[in-house]
Amino acid sequence: MPDHSTAPSPAPSTAPSTSLRVRVTDDIFHRLQQRAEDSHQPLEQVLDRLVAQAVKLMPERGRVVVVTGSTLTALEQILGGGSVLHEADLLLKVERLAGVSFLHCRLPFTPNQLEALAEKASRNSLSVEQLIERTAPRIYEHFFDLVERA
Repeated sequence: MPDHSTAPSPAPSTAPSTSLRVRVTDDIFHRLQQRAEDSHQPLEQVLDRLVAQAVKLMPERGRVVVVTGSTLTALEQILGGGSVLHEADLLLKVERLAGVSFLHCRLPFTPNQLEALAEKASRNSLSVEQLIERTAPRIYEHFFDLVERA
């Protein structure tokens, strides 16, 4: 693998005192170099920023699941509510998809029920959330009939 070392840039007084040498493939190096060129920043500055961002996302323990590209787009379409913004937003959207709440009562769905909801929503060109919102008034209409029978 070729050595793509870059000359060290002058370090400001607040710069970290530790350096790290990392070997990457030519493809990764060219992608990073292109990102630096696109942002009109030195490669070292882009790398510093990317490493700092990666460390912020790194859990202290456990695992990380990275979802990108078409998989992320499909996930966002299934979840509804636009782009997934961060981990708490993803959790909220999954919880909303996985059940319906009325006042303080939550109706959880099984994976098969969720799949049936997703298929029904897709056939009607709706998101699952839109299907549930469209169905909720009918649930409300029948609620007191069901209470009378209980």
